[in-house]
Amino acid sequence: MGLQTDTAENRRKYTRNRSQELTIHFNDKTYTTHDWTPGGFSIKNIKENHAIGDQLSGMIEISNHMDSEQFSAEVTRVEDDSLLAVKFVELSAQGYISMCDLTSSGT
Repeated sequence: MGLQTDTAENRRKYTRNRSQELTIHFNDKTYTTHDWTPGGFSIKNIKENHAIGDQLSGMIEISNHMDSEQFSAEVTRVEDDSLLAVKFVELSAQGYISMCDLTSSGT
C-alpha cells in the first residue's frame, strides 16, 4: 500500500480550470485568470501590490456562459512572479452554479 501525501491538489474540491479564462474586474482594471475553480482564481502578471488577507471585490464573467456577477474574495497567496491567488468569500448562487457546471462539463 502506497503512502498518500496530503498536498493541496489532493485536498481540492474541484480541479483547476486552465482551459477557459474568466474575466475579472476589480480596482478599475480588467484581468484574465491563469486558472480558476468555483472556490477561487489566480491571476499572473498582476502589477498591483497585495498581501495575504487583503479583501477584493469586483465583477467576474465567463464569456457566453454567464452574466457578469459580483464577487468578494480574500487573497490567499502572492508569489514573486506576480501571481495572485484568491478564494471567494461571496459569489452569487448563479455564478457559483455556472462555474460548477463548467468545471464538471470540462468546457
